[in-house]
Amino acid sequence: MKESKIFLISTALGRDLRGFEAHTQDLFTELSKELHPRVFLIKAAGQCTENQVRVFNLYRKSIAARMLGFIIRRNPYVIQNITFCVGLIPVILRHKPAILYMGEPVLYEYLRRLRTLCRLSYKMIFYSGGNTIPKYMNAQD
Repeated sequence: MKESKIFLISTALGRDLRGFEAHTQDLFTELSKELHPRVFLIKAAGQCTENQVRVFNLYRKSIAARMLGFIIRRNPYVIQNITFCVGLIPVILRHKPAILYMGEPVLYEYLRRLRTLCRLSYKMIFYSGGNTIPKYMNAQD
């Protein structure tokens, strides 16, 4: 039987160490002990060890993200999430994860749309640690 893969996703891990980045890193460290071949840490930057994948994206504090955001009238945070999502698509198609765990509402929304558009079957878990939820979140995710 093929084991299901779990993606723990952080769009700023490797660049920032706020609450969600630290939470995602700690969760990966602990889950790796029990679910080693099945859990993957998907991050923005930094060194990668086994079961860690770095995804290209424009960092929200970069000049490129600010300029692109200005041109298309979007916040650099949204640019970071959009570019991360684009970089994540080949990783999702290659590994075919069963579960995506994330804490970015913008990324959640794009991955929800991708799942519908491409008829993918991954489930999504949104962790916010607060009162922020994605606009179209429902029990089916």
